[in-house]
Amino acid sequence: EIKECDWSSDVCSSDLQASRRMRRVWQLLAIVVATAGILWGLNWYSERPLAEVRNRLEKGDFERALKLVNHFLADKPTHTGALALKGRALVDVGMADEAIEIFKMVPPSDAEETYALARAQMQKLQWTYAVQLLTRVIELKPNFGTALRSEGHTSELQSHSFISYA
Repeated sequence: EIKECDWSSDVCSSDLQASRRMRRVWQLLAIVVATAGILWGLNWYSERPLAEVRNRLEKGDFERALKLVNHFLADKPTHTGALALKGRALVDVGMADEAIEIFKMVPPSDAEETYALARAQMQKLQWTYAVQLLTRVIELKPNFGTALRSEGHTSELQSHSFISYA
């Protein structure tokens, strides 16, 4: 049913104002949601190269991972996630000193990064610090100890009398 209004009436005028306010609220909400979606999409798109770096590291293609992350860092030299990935890649190509310097700037934030720093310390024969880091890795990711044993790192550490496994 269509309601006829006497435009001089306060009731119709307030209904019209309320309707206009609601329309504005919905328009603003739509703008906010659209803007958030665009920003999320741009961030996702700009981070895609880092997903490829992670993929290369997982597949053991360390040289390519290092090349890709360096290319990314050319545009975003302070991107902490990219720097951490570079640290991981540097350890994997045997550049422990450079990796340690990166992890001084960007401290490890997860088990994988902490493990990379531990491996860099092992490459430098800094066993005491490496054991501390490996302990932290196992605290962060309890099943990581199994992976360490399967990679043979425990025998290196045991030979230096720092840890023993039953």
